[in-house]
Amino acid sequence: MTLVDIPENVFLINKKAFKNFTNLSEIKLSSNIEFIGAEAFANCFMLNEIEIPNKVTEIGTLAFQNCFNLSWVKLSLNLKYLGTLAFDNCEELVEIDIPNSLDYLSEGLFLGCAKLSKIDVPNSITSIGKYTFFNCGVLNNSGEAEEIKKVIENNF
Repeated sequence: MTLVDIPENVFLINKKAFKNFTNLSEIKLSSNIEFIGAEAFANCFMLNEIEIPNKVTEIGTLAFQNCFNLSWVKLSLNLKYLGTLAFDNCEELVEIDIPNSLDYLSEGLFLGCAKLSKIDVPNSITSIGKYTFFNCGVLNNSGEAEEIKKVIENNF
């Protein structure tokens, strides 16, 4: 299976729903999706882009771990929680905009995103978890954050 088109009557993607669908290259999420569970798309090696609908408020732990070819992500503007290691080892991810709706970047969120070179961090971010940007070799922070109240060691 290379393409999944989620119908409008689906409101959540369960934990591990598409885990290990190694040939999945394209997923179209309905605009009604509100929740993406832990490891929902983990190990979808061929997935190259995803747009998270604006109704999504939570993306679980390890949701996109090891999506090695994921190069483009558009996050929901209403996201309240982005789980630990959600984009771990998304080696081709180059750029991401963090929505103002988030106030915390989880531990290891972009761990191993070797090509991540631009991340816009809004002023709403008050805390960054340990190893959030670890092994992001070419990262250039270009965000607007004026005050990060608590930055935990080993982020870069």
